[in-house]
Amino acid sequence: MSAKVLEGSYAGLGWGATMVNTEMVIFSANGDSSEVQNYYATTYSTPTAYPTVDGCYTSSNEATSDGYIQFTVTRPLDCGIDNTYVI
Repeated sequence: MSAKVLEGSYAGLGWGATMVNTEMVIFSANGDSSEVQNYYATTYSTPTAYPTVDGCYTSSNEATSDGYIQFTVTRPLDCGIDNTYVI
């Protein structure tokens, strides 16, 4: 995955038909503190951190000259972890 996110904002992707039982990846663009975070929603409410899949994702980011953070994230199609989606 590749995401170009405006500095000071975020973008997210989710795998699931609804917000219930959905794995999410959040790209948080915040200068040197920019990061990719994993979340999981079990109900129609604020999702919670999902560190179970942290080892499944590899990410990097760098600031661009136009005020964005460029994220690059890789993940196997199947992480082999219960409650994760096969993409």
